[in-house]
Amino acid sequence: MSRIATLIGVLALAAGFYLLLIDTIDPPELYVLCGVALGAVGLFGASRREGLTEAAISWRWLLASWRIAWRVPVHVVLLCREALAQLAQREPTRGSFRAVSFRGGRRPRDAGRRALTEALGSLAPNTIVIGVDPDRELLLVHQLHRQGGAEELDVLGLG
Repeated sequence: MSRIATLIGVLALAAGFYLLLIDTIDPPELYVLCGVALGAVGLFGASRREGLTEAAISWRWLLASWRIAWRVPVHVVLLCREALAQLAQREPTRGSFRAVSFRGGRRPRDAGRRALTEALGSLAPNTIVIGVDPDRELLLVHQLHRQGGAEELDVLGLG
């Protein structure tokens, strides 16, 4: 029963995204909607059988994502300042690659932690999460304006 509920949820999610994208309910588009939604369910089912969708995300992690919202305006100001500084004093390179400790792991919860960190960690424009290296247990980040310590790079604190 849980499997059917998951597939119905995927069907509803795919249909909802498609309706948002096309922004019309004309009959030809609704026929395409049926095909797209059924295709999404089929691909989801196939990937699940292959073990490609094994990730778990905690609601507690999502609730901690409010910390990212206040960083966006601050980072926009930092980027504007860096752009103006580049006009005044030409430097061949700006920015730096940084790494911070991040627990690895191979369980579905670990995959969810990594995915959430990579997706939401790049929301503020000054910080771009390149990825998580689970073997070396590092979070790899690029910042145009170097700022903060580990708490600035791993904003959700999932590492």
